[in-house]
Amino acid sequence: MPITPFHLLVATPIKAIAQRRFSWSVFALVNVVMDIEPVAYFLITLNPAHRFFHTIIGATLIAILCAIYGRRLCENAIEIWNEEIKTKWLVTEARISKFAAWSGALIGAWSHLLLDSFMHDDIKPLSPFSDSNVLLGTLPIATLHTICVVSGILGLISMFILKIKKTSTLPKANQRKVRK
Repeated sequence: MPITPFHLLVATPIKAIAQRRFSWSVFALVNVVMDIEPVAYFLITLNPAHRFFHTIIGATLIAILCAIYGRRLCENAIEIWNEEIKTKWLVTEARISKFAAWSGALIGAWSHLLLDSFMHDDIKPLSPFSDSNVLLGTLPIATLHTICVVSGILGLISMFILKIKKTSTLPKANQRKVRK
């Protein structure tokens, strides 16, 4: 993908469905960390090269590190978000389970690699075992972007509907607590 936000849209339906079993914040962290590599190459060489961290081994290594060490970082970020946000229905659970951290990290790394494999000719996802990229060019870039955007919109709509449904099914005493 040309920019990381397209990657982040893909996970919104997963978050809507899996909720507490998937950490979108760890997913986002993995995607940002993965894209440090091509950004660094671009700043040094003016060529956004995708190397080690855009292979299955490198992506999995980032996922492991983010699942272990990024979980607390993401919990802290969510706590700050919850304190600063003025719209209460955007407040979210700050605690991230180990399972949610691992699912967010692994899905984040592998989906990032998959999406980038469709459009970047310097990605060798199975390196060092293979120097080929069989996915390159099999999906038009415009279609790839459309899939990402539509996925993001559908996921956000689903999360919004689920949040409203959850709030409306709470007992009256709990509804007052949520609205305050």
